[in-house]
Amino acid sequence: MRSTIQTVVRALGILCAASGVSAAQESRTGERTTIVGAAASGFISPYPGENIGALGGLVGLEQKLSGGISIRALASIQRGFSSDNVGICMPDGIDGCLAVLLPHWLSTFEANALLKPYPVPIRLVVGVGYAIGSDARGTRSGAPRTSFPAEAALVIRRGLEVSLGRSPRAPRLQYTHSDLRPDPFSLKRVESLTLLVVR
Repeated sequence: MRSTIQTVVRALGILCAASGVSAAQESRTGERTTIVGAAASGFISPYPGENIGALGGLVGLEQKLSGGISIRALASIQRGFSSDNVGICMPDGIDGCLAVLLPHWLSTFEANALLKPYPVPIRLVVGVGYAIGSDARGTRSGAPRTSFPAEAALVIRRGLEVSLGRSPRAPRLQYTHSDLRPDPFSLKRVESLTLLVVR
């Protein structure tokens, strides 16, 4: 009789432990976190030498769907800047120069998927969203503002994200390439390096 009771108690203990592990896994799977980040970017035009740098930040909400898949909604804003006073004439074919204008403010609203197909601290980033470019001007330092209104575009983001620690809340470093269609002014794509903090 005593052995039967001990067997039942052990079985109940195992069931309780298993249910606790299962509950913990469900909790981790459904985990929702806030992401904030600081980005250094390049605003790239179709013409060599007609690019500008940018700095900005983002805030997002990330939802874990499974051990290897998360989704993230984010909003970002970046400010472009020019580093020299050299104006480059890109011939327009009729004895003039092409008007290369890049937005000096770029805001995006996106939905990203983060995929971890391998047991390494690297995740693939893919996403789509909406971008708004404004304050269009030339790429040289001190270029005057134009009166053009803001232009909107579809943004398609892809890249890699690396965890800088073993904790689920460790900082992350992300490199992404964002294509914009149609081009807001002369902006073709944005290359970004972003430091993300999980809160």
